[in-house]
Amino acid sequence: MSTLVSCVLLAAAAVTNAGAATFEPTRLDDPPRGKCKPRDCSLREAIEAANDRVGRDRILLDKGTYRMEQVPVPGTASNKDGQFYPSDGVTIRGLGPRKTKIDANHLDRAFSVATLAPKTVIEGVTIREGDASADPEHPNAGGGLFITGEDVVLRDVVVKDNQAQFGGGIKAAGDQLTIVNSTIIVNQGQEGGGIDLRANFVQPDVQIRSSTISGNTAQNGGGVMVDGTAAGGQVAPILFVENSTIALNFAFTSAGGVAGGQNAIVVLDNTTVASNGADADGVGGGLAGGIFQGNNASFQLTDSVLALNTVGDSGSGPACHGEFEGAGSLVDASGSNPNCNFVGLFQPDTTTTPMIGSLEDNGGPTKTIKLLSGSPAIGIALGCPNKDQRGKPRPDTGCDAGAFERKGP
Repeated sequence: MSTLVSCVLLAAAAVTNAGAATFEPTRLDDPPRGKCKPRDCSLREAIEAANDRVGRDRILLDKGTYRMEQVPVPGTASNKDGQFYPSDGVTIRGLGPRKTKIDANHLDRAFSVATLAPKTVIEGVTIREGDASADPEHPNAGGGLFITGEDVVLRDVVVKDNQAQFGGGIKAAGDQLTIVNSTIIVNQGQEGGGIDLRANFVQPDVQIRSSTISGNTAQNGGGVMVDGTAAGGQVAPILFVENSTIALNFAFTSAGGVAGGQNAIVVLDNTTVASNGADADGVGGGLAGGIFQGNNASFQLTDSVLALNTVGDSGSGPACHGEFEGAGSLVDASGSNPNCNFVGLFQPDTTTTPMIGSLEDNGGPTKTIKLLSGSPAIGIALGCPNKDQRGKPRPDTGCDAGAFERKGP
């Protein structure tokens, strides 16, 4: 079926189906916003058309790079220019991150997602080159995505090469954010290079599954910053990470991998935190190459691997800083870890030879770190999801710690 015929049929379906509409942009550029017509529709115009309808619509993207070109106008906060601004429930679906890209062209952050209801889903795309500092009219936060919506899902998404003061890749303070089979890579921020999570009036609940956070940098919280600092009536966020890899992120001061502070709740389950670094510039006296807990945060490391993280000569605690619960986990005890305290009934296994590989393509939609033959992480987990990060089945008992299952059923 030709693109023209397809668009005409979809437009007709939109008229007759009051519950949902489907829009297919026909152009990759970003002209001044007009109507989304069957033969002439940009991504911005498709989002606007979906915003104008009550209910959850679909925007189907083709192969190519959808490039932001409308420079943000001071005093506006809409979908008219700058950031793409879905404000009503919508699914934006591409053909996969390698085929479909949304490029903010350094003009603004790429997306501001503020939908109240229903769910917003973005899937099968790369979101790149966002810069939240380019528009002084809004907070310098969320270079790729600034999320305040009630229920947002990122699935099979790459968030890459974005920057902001808070949350180079993603800044989230909405009610529910779910990230699945996605990669947050090479983003930059002052706090939370990859992801920055903050308190809100309804407790933010962020779940990350089968995803990789790598190559991000920040002053603090190179990979992820979970900050529960709250004003009156606000509640600290919850972060749950399962079957995921957090690797090769760097903080110039503290928390190369993940930071949790100010009453935040952080749970890493069957997750590999490896080869991250703090005090990356060697002058900051930073803490915690891998994970950081402070200021009454609750931080659990369950059935996970914490290994090969580093800290500069002026810092301390290459693996971690703070107090953690550590059931079924493997912790690399090489180097000096005077600030790393595990509490609870089940203490982690410690070793100076974790025997893990490097971050690479081991199958599945995202890169992982394999367990090498003889790794002490093999078979020590107390319980695991049915499959590992790659989608490989895990055994019912005696599964491996971390995101990579070597033993199998």
